[in-house]
Amino acid sequence: GLDLGNKSCGIAVSDEIGLVHPRENYLFPKCAFKVCLSHVLDFLHKEGIVEVALGLPLNMDGTESDSTLRSYRFKASLEEADPSLKVTLVNETLTTVEADERINLNKSSKKKRDSIIDMEAAVVILESYLHERSGNYND
Repeated sequence: GLDLGNKSCGIAVSDEIGLVHPRENYLFPKCAFKVCLSHVLDFLHKEGIVEVALGLPLNMDGTESDSTLRSYRFKASLEEADPSLKVTLVNETLTTVEADERINLNKSSKKKRDSIIDMEAAVVILESYLHERSGNYND
């Protein structure tokens, strides 16, 4: 699971039984998406990951924004760099809100929150993808 921002990329992975774990909040220079792409590809290859759920940020009314286009371009770049990857875009509306609520339940400090929010959002994105893929729409 990936939550791509302008300066960071949250990364989460699932294990063999489908539990999702936060792995990394990768920081990169603002809008240096090629740097992020290289790091993500290295991570995927080292971990043997062949399927990616990439967050697709949409406005609350479902319309697209500059951030949406960023995700489309990143998806295309991932697939071009490694055609064997299966990259699925996942609507990430309100994932940061849910991630923030999860972090607040753990009473994390603002500094700690800021360092893990994208990673936790990647967890929510991946959980959403796995849930949808399994067909459990009513849970």
